[in-house]
Amino acid sequence: MSSRRHRSAKVPRGGSLRGLSFRQRLMWLFLLSVMSISLTFSQVGFIGVSLPHAGSFYVVSLLVPMTLAALTLGVGGGVFIGLLCGVAQFVHASVLPLDVFEMGMVHAAPTIAIFLIAGLLLGVLLSWLQAARLTGWKRLVGFFVVCLLASTCFSALYLLNAVLQSMMEAAEQVYSGVAFTKETADTFVFSRLLAVGRLGEQVLVDAVLMFASCWLADEAMAWVGFDRDARPLRLTFHMGLFVTVLIAFMMITAIGTVAETIREKELTHRKLVEECEYIDVQRVEQERRGALYTQFSLQSSAGSEAAREAFREHFSASTLLKGYEKDVDGIVLIAYGEGRRAQIVATDDSSITVGKALEDQLDAAVIKAISASLADNSLQSAIYETYSSDEDDMFTSQIGYLVAVSSSATGLPNEGDYTGHMGDYLYVMLLPSEMVFADRGEVVRWISQTAFVLMAVVYVLVSRLLGQTVVDPMSRMGEELDAICAGQLNTVVDARGSTEFVNLSTGINTTVEALKEWIAEAERRIEQELETARAIQRSALPSIFPAFPDISEFDLFASMDPAREVGGDFYDYFLIGEDTVAFLIADVSGKGIPASLFMMAAKANLDNYLSSGMDLVDAVKATNKRLCDGNEAEMFVTAWVATLDFKQGKLSFVNAGHNPPLLRHNGRWSWIEQRGGLFMGSFAQAKYHGTELSLSPGDELLLYTDGVNEAFNVDGEQYGNDRLESFLAAHADLGPTELVTALKADVARWSEGAVQSDDITIFAIEYHPSENWFAEL
Repeated sequence: MSSRRHRSAKVPRGGSLRGLSFRQRLMWLFLLSVMSISLTFSQVGFIGVSLPHAGSFYVVSLLVPMTLAALTLGVGGGVFIGLLCGVAQFVHASVLPLDVFEMGMVHAAPTIAIFLIAGLLLGVLLSWLQAARLTGWKRLVGFFVVCLLASTCFSALYLLNAVLQSMMEAAEQVYSGVAFTKETADTFVFSRLLAVGRLGEQVLVDAVLMFASCWLADEAMAWVGFDRDARPLRLTFHMGLFVTVLIAFMMITAIGTVAETIREKELTHRKLVEECEYIDVQRVEQERRGALYTQFSLQSSAGSEAAREAFREHFSASTLLKGYEKDVDGIVLIAYGEGRRAQIVATDDSSITVGKALEDQLDAAVIKAISASLADNSLQSAIYETYSSDEDDMFTSQIGYLVAVSSSATGLPNEGDYTGHMGDYLYVMLLPSEMVFADRGEVVRWISQTAFVLMAVVYVLVSRLLGQTVVDPMSRMGEELDAICAGQLNTVVDARGSTEFVNLSTGINTTVEALKEWIAEAERRIEQELETARAIQRSALPSIFPAFPDISEFDLFASMDPAREVGGDFYDYFLIGEDTVAFLIADVSGKGIPASLFMMAAKANLDNYLSSGMDLVDAVKATNKRLCDGNEAEMFVTAWVATLDFKQGKLSFVNAGHNPPLLRHNGRWSWIEQRGGLFMGSFAQAKYHGTELSLSPGDELLLYTDGVNEAFNVDGEQYGNDRLESFLAAHADLGPTELVTALKADVARWSEGAVQSDDITIFAIEYHPSENWFAEL
């Protein structure tokens, strides 16, 4: 259960933009959708590229928005854009086909399935790649491998679809009655497959194009970042404006391409209908003249057979197509008769045999288009085959647009002598798509360039207008607010340009002034409270020296300088009975009020337990246990606690995790390294043990906290133990008061110019029993 949950959490199903809000991701999806539809209907969804020597291939630009969707929006985004691309491609192939490949091999279910599978594959592979968290060149290699796999899969599926569709179309034509031999059918299928192009080049170029889009998008996301709360307003504004202008540009280009395509189809329709009607008018006029000539011949000749011969001699359908050329006017043919068996009587295409039936000379798709055009007088498109022996006896497939017009034959005025009405005349004009859309490329190019210039001007004008009136004032206000938030409360917000900005600036400035007054009042109140706390802490530490003027066996002196108003260091000393003095030094973790409160608790407990006559080790254990109870703040204290029997010179101490003190004996200082246990306040069951020493007359102890040896100078160097040893060696003859004062001054000189980082506490005690101490012993 847990392992399955862990594996699923590794895959970023939402893509690399999953940190964006739903509205922002929806906007990005809308942009990719517009891009997909625009690429399709701008005639650049499939870009044909001719190779220098032989053949051609397609650059499938629709794979770019699919790749971007899969990378940024995850599996769901890749599937959605793949589905959209498939639907758009099918609609385009049905309404505005670009070439034979699109018209003949793009069908609803296969095409949508192919794009859907490619989008799903991209989404899964790119999600897996992002879950792997590769970086650097490994990430780039991963991108290229994924793009190459997806491009290969897409091209393989399209080849399979082309094979199946070509075979089905050939079978349909054979079933429709077209006379196909096996060789002719094979040639037909092969010619259609040539339209697919060279797949090796297609796979490689498409993979490179997809990889480039992945790499650029990945770099852009890394540069921009997608924490919407951290992006500056100016960047957000320009990103939104750029996306809006880009969408408008793509839509204008796509709409312009579709509009120009429709316009040229309408012009072609009108032109072809007019041409067919013109030929029919010429045919009627020719019949009228032939009839008059025949009547004249009947009056002057002996028989009707001579009249018919005269009529046939003067009426010839081929004369109606004088001046028409296939390369200029497309295929023009005139047929006479009924339906598919109508006889071709004239044409400008030398590959079509005059005198044969339509179904014997034209493709089934063309005959079907002729029937549809006759039904509603519309412009129809169809794929037709042209045969050329100059190209290795191969069929060449291309899209043609045709119009078919029928007209009844008039015959002779005198039907008793000659009956000319045997059926209808059929006029067909078929133009290849390159003739129909000869001007479209130039017009679309002009539309695209104009739209680009227009959108660039709009971008500049809008960015300047909104930038000066909204973005710039907001950016300045943001910078001023940042300064205010950083503590620069004297900053004045001065955003102008509109009533709203003036009111907002006034409100902010008023709020800041009120805040300054409140802060000043709070600082005064806090200062008073801290002064009270400082006084309480000062009063809690003994500060009267000499401490015990009636006792001559020892002398002591101590000083505590907190890093803040109140500190966590403390020291203490007090008599236990008539012959023993207890003294200690401690350092609480942390600083400020919390440390001072914990210090008071530690000091009070040690004082109480030691004053009650409890053994030194037991007093430390009891204090540790009390400090551990309810210590939710997890604070602790290090301490060096000792008792001195100043009649006998017996020193007992416990070092609870504190800095080792130093002992001067016979004029030389040395460290007292013995440890008695852990610091107090963290482990209730901690063990402690004591150590005993015998002091000689003139011995002196120096206790300190780490604020001394860890004091920093302006260069970041610590005072250190070595410097402390050198100082003591140079001042071996100083008593407690002079020693503490001199050491404080030396540390202050060392750290001059640097901020005091910790409390500094120093305690010194010197043992000098009376002259008759031997006698007393």
